Amino acid sequence: MNRQHVAVAIWCEEDVISRAGERGKTVTKEQAAHIIDTIDHKQDCCMGITWDTLDIYTDAELDGEI
Repeated sequence: MNRQHVAVAIWCEEDVISRAGERGKTVTKEQAAHIIDTIDHKQDCCMGITWDTLDIYTDAELDGEI
């Protein structure tokens, strides 16, 4: 059997909530779930998902843009 190495990054609601807190913002669990779902559907696969991605979508959620 040929073994392949795989790298996977997993982002969850707690990542969104804690990152928002680091930035002085408050995000509910429901908002965090919506942010994660939106990122999953709209992310740029060439760029990947980064802390900046979470910041951008969190700001958009809190501003009522998504």
